[in-house]
Amino acid sequence: MSSHKYSVWLIPAQKYLLALARCINYNSYIARQPSFIPHLTLFSSAKNIVEDFGYWACQLDYENFSLDIDSIVIDRDSYFMNYYLKLSKTIQLYNLFASARKLDIESEYNLDPHVSLVYGATNHDKLLKYQFSKKIIFDKIAIIKYFPADTATTVMSFEIVKSYKLLNL
Repeated sequence: MSSHKYSVWLIPAQKYLLALARCINYNSYIARQPSFIPHLTLFSSAKNIVEDFGYWACQLDYENFSLDIDSIVIDRDSYFMNYYLKLSKTIQLYNLFASARKLDIESEYNLDPHVSLVYGATNHDKLLKYQFSKKIIFDKIAIIKYFPADTATTVMSFEIVKSYKLLNL
């Protein structure tokens, strides 16, 4: 068991990435919280799955993922899912999640597709709403490592270890 945790992220395509990053950077500044890379957490594990991830990711034959934005959600009781875009759960996404679970079958992570717009905000009045599009296209998959805790310390420790571009089938 490692002192780090590992997560598999889907990263938005550039035009969505830039719009989301602007929103996240502004909201993080207003909330006085650390900023972060826009992403959808596909899977998480307490086990070091980096080596297996590389092999697994190279075997993927998925094209870009297009997920609809279902709603904007505020959850004042959560640090990470504090203010976020709730995304549609597609069969394609669920199949990718089921495949990722093979990296660590003991993981208790449950897929809840979303993209956070800020972490840990206490006042949501002045936060930007994401209005760039009604969907988000993801075209990269990455593995990150971080220190487990529900605080800004975790966000500051996010480190992308490997990333791959999804195929354009």
